[in-house]
Amino acid sequence: MDKSNNLNIIRFTLAYTVFISHFIYLNNISFYNSFFENMASFAVKSFFLISGLLITRSYLNRKSLYDFYKKRALRIFPAYYLMLMVLLIFSLFSSEEKFMSYENFTYFLYNFIFLNFLNPINPNFFTDNFSKITNGSLWTIKIELCLYFITPLLIKIINKKILKIILIIILSTIWFLFFSMHEIEKFKPLAIQFPGQLRFFLFGSIIYLYYKDFVIKPFSYMIIISFAIISYIKMKLLFIIFEPILIGFLIYFIGLKHKKITFIKSDISYGIYLFHFPIIQAFITHDNFGISLIYIFFIQSVLIILLSFLSWNVIEKKILGR
Repeated sequence: MDKSNNLNIIRFTLAYTVFISHFIYLNNISFYNSFFENMASFAVKSFFLISGLLITRSYLNRKSLYDFYKKRALRIFPAYYLMLMVLLIFSLFSSEEKFMSYENFTYFLYNFIFLNFLNPINPNFFTDNFSKITNGSLWTIKIELCLYFITPLLIKIINKKILKIILIIILSTIWFLFFSMHEIEKFKPLAIQFPGQLRFFLFGSIIYLYYKDFVIKPFSYMIIISFAIISYIKMKLLFIIFEPILIGFLIYFIGLKHKKITFIKSDISYGIYLFHFPIIQAFITHDNFGISLIYIFFIQSVLIILLSFLSWNVIEKKILGR
């Protein structure tokens, strides 16, 4: 697979899409609706699919299994723990009672080991905001780590056998459908947890494993997109089943076969994804400093991109050895 691709610009766009959706939601703007929720959901699913493509490439080009896991850890941990460190520093400026509280301790403990769902709210931050969650983007990180962990086994199981691939995708889809339609409300969030996202990751793996076999004309993409739109409107169950295929072909066409777009060279999408949520929340805590939301949006955009750029070039890139 040609390394000259548009995956950086796609990941930047996806991360920025999540930022836009969260900005509208957290500020409790009246026109937030299912469209913006689905927009963020689409971006996250696309992230998992791209991850499947890139992680499969990384694994198959590894020097050793240790080297593979080391590189995956170095990609995830530095920026993640930087974000937690920044929050910890700010928590020092809260009241001593809150800082020494059991909730504060458990928040950082559970987030340190990627189990943020056990304590997503830190009493030092954002308790008067519309949403009290400290960083609502972190739920995907543990899924990403699970996918990294099982990649060697996954590649060994499928071994380029299409029937095994289809079976795993079907099982992942059944998991998603079962919990998303569960009668008990508290079980519904399990739909988007692991292995519910495995189908997207696996389709990304398919794109890499069968890259040379993907010969699809632009007209075919129009058929696929039209089918997706119609099925979403009329047959949402069918859309859920074929959604990985739709996203996969879009990523393949725009990311791998389209003429390269070069104006984004730094891989700052991960930083944008990690940092944007608490930054939005911090501004809301201060009533956005009395500034119009339009201006706040652009101010936050610059701040988030700048912070992500510094995180990549000063910390992440150097630790990865790039």
